[in-house]
Amino acid sequence: MNTPINDAVKEHLSHISYHTPSNDGSGMGLLTDNYDVTELSYTDNIIYRRGIIAESEAEVAKVFGSDNVLFSTAGSTTLINIAMHALSDDEPFLVYENAHGSVFNSMRMMGVKAYVSRGMDIIEAIKETGAKRVVVTSPNYFGKMVPADTFDRIKNETDAKVMWDCAHGSHFRFSNLFPKWDPSCADIVIHSLHKTAPTMTSGAIMHVSNRYIERAKTWFSMIHTTSPSYPILMSIETGVKFLLENGQKVYEKAVADVKAFEDSMKNTAFHVYTNDDPTRVSIESAFEGSLVSSYLEQKGIYPEMTYGNRVVLIVNAFNSDKLSLVAKYLSELEFDMLSEDYQNEVKKKKIRRSGLKAGKDFVGIKELTFYRNFDKVELDDTVGRIAYKEVGLYPPGVPDIYSGDLISAEDLSYLKEHMDSIFGLLDGKMLVAAE
Repeated sequence: MNTPINDAVKEHLSHISYHTPSNDGSGMGLLTDNYDVTELSYTDNIIYRRGIIAESEAEVAKVFGSDNVLFSTAGSTTLINIAMHALSDDEPFLVYENAHGSVFNSMRMMGVKAYVSRGMDIIEAIKETGAKRVVVTSPNYFGKMVPADTFDRIKNETDAKVMWDCAHGSHFRFSNLFPKWDPSCADIVIHSLHKTAPTMTSGAIMHVSNRYIERAKTWFSMIHTTSPSYPILMSIETGVKFLLENGQKVYEKAVADVKAFEDSMKNTAFHVYTNDDPTRVSIESAFEGSLVSSYLEQKGIYPEMTYGNRVVLIVNAFNSDKLSLVAKYLSELEFDMLSEDYQNEVKKKKIRRSGLKAGKDFVGIKELTFYRNFDKVELDDTVGRIAYKEVGLYPPGVPDIYSGDLISAEDLSYLKEHMDSIFGLLDGKMLVAAE
């Protein structure tokens, strides 16, 4: 039997990571011992937590200042589904600006009335739609936060309940260099720990207010896997403990390293900057981001993502000291290496194309239409059909086409150009509303 997964991972063990997960590559040492156990007399059941899982969740809740915390070994996507169901005691739902594809999948499964607002005031959008539930994603993949008063305004000016997808902000609690962390901002908050904390992939937590904890636990028991991964559970504890004890110190160094990296790239072909999160680094140039990323990969450096002319790095305690290498290789990247011949050569290889937009271009409010049945069709047959589900680039996982959108020739061209980075297709074909 061929083992392509084993072969690919083992071949690249020594690469420098600027991607998730944000640990040291060994799961903080948890991949080296016999920790992969199950529900035993001395462990606990993740669905009906009564022992050490419940005890650890209470410890982590104290660290974050939350009413309640629930652990997940199935990632934040699963927790978003649970959170959306927990908040489904009223509708309609409003997605403010952009959201992860799993938000839309949850609303489709529930069959709720739902809207998306873009480019308009959040309070105006809530009032215009009559929304009772609001989904806010902050920070986004580029470290950009929503306006600081967003949550206070929703709480003080409306009666809507909030699900805050803070997947990329689990490290904010551990340093005063980051945006303010306040779990009371929302009724449910999602942290994808492995993205920015030293936790193993799929380690995530959900902060739940006392009002919604019973509904959250109930839906958790129906949606989450019944098979806990104890290495992942242990890594949640280990990662939070590491940041609690070392966060301020390691992030001071990381932010200083980022600043030095920015300074070293001045007067070069590359513009380096951060947004509200000083450890989420964007590198812009006049060139396709995937071409720059491909060059870095040849040097053993793997970024988190590319988007248009941007390359994005997730900087953490374990890679900030390697930024000098990134600067070195970017400085060596001469213009003639990104000539037309070079680009044609790179395009022959299997690389991920960069996206050019983040969400279907519109300003205002869009009502989503969820259909019961679908057809699976070739991409060339999609123009003029209605999208059954969201389609976009991953990362960042934000839809470019929404449920109910009429698919245009421009959409088709975009999909074909980015086939290797698209989410929402099935076997390379698109799902459209059944005729």
